[in-house]
Amino acid sequence: LPAALTLAAYFLLTRRFYPQLVRNFGRVVVEEKDFKRLEAAGFPAQMEYEVTKVAINNNGHEVQSDAPPFWLLNLLFIFGVVGLVTAQPIALSLGYPGTTGTGIVALLLWGVTLYIASAYGEDNESLLKKLPWSTLLFIVFLFAIAHVLEATGITELVANTLFDLIGTNSLVWVFAIALVGGLVTAVMDNVIAIAILSGIILELERLGLSVTALWFALLAAGVVAANSTPIGSAANIIANAKAQLSWGQWWRYGGWLAPIVTLINIAMLYVWIVVIQGR
Repeated sequence: LPAALTLAAYFLLTRRFYPQLVRNFGRVVVEEKDFKRLEAAGFPAQMEYEVTKVAINNNGHEVQSDAPPFWLLNLLFIFGVVGLVTAQPIALSLGYPGTTGTGIVALLLWGVTLYIASAYGEDNESLLKKLPWSTLLFIVFLFAIAHVLEATGITELVANTLFDLIGTNSLVWVFAIALVGGLVTAVMDNVIAIAILSGIILELERLGLSVTALWFALLAAGVVAANSTPIGSAANIIANAKAQLSWGQWWRYGGWLAPIVTLINIAMLYVWIVVIQGR
């Protein structure tokens, strides 16, 4: 319930301050100042412009492709989600490491995606060139950082130290996870930040702490607070590669909503733990 109310608050605030966001999504608006720029650049005052984007291969020939049907894309998405969720349990039941199952599903998903693209006329070479390789490598190395922290015992050390300081007070833990998670996801990709903090929460559970509310606090930090900066998530990084906004511009254009909604989530969790559950 707190998570659902938090997302509802985020949606309502977005519609309140950015009503054109959904209504004008995908629409290009040409204003008078745009025509003045064209005139200043030496273009005629009255003329029509038609822009056509085409993909070409290495030989300079146009690549003809059709968009796959929506139902097929949905089916591919469902296959990916179900496969990634069930890969580790199935691999473990067969006596293989969980990462083996995840890797097999990832390769299958990759192959099926390329096959579908080829079936609808998309050139695989041009498709691979479109991928944000620098962003993907950035995320891979961040995952390596998360694994190193766990493998070297730093995650366990942090969890034990915090447990000695805070104890078993669930309310304080919720505030700590939400605030620390929000700060971490603002300067690090949210998936990696969640991977690091998840290790701490799992260690706290091993120490006997009830961690159900902590997962929802981490959810808000990863999903909402990450939007406060242009590097808070992979989606933000990819979007800002096109928009080219500075951190200050990102904050003014909408990043300021993220900490507000994070505080709303903390308030919702407080009501849930103290008022409803009476803890």
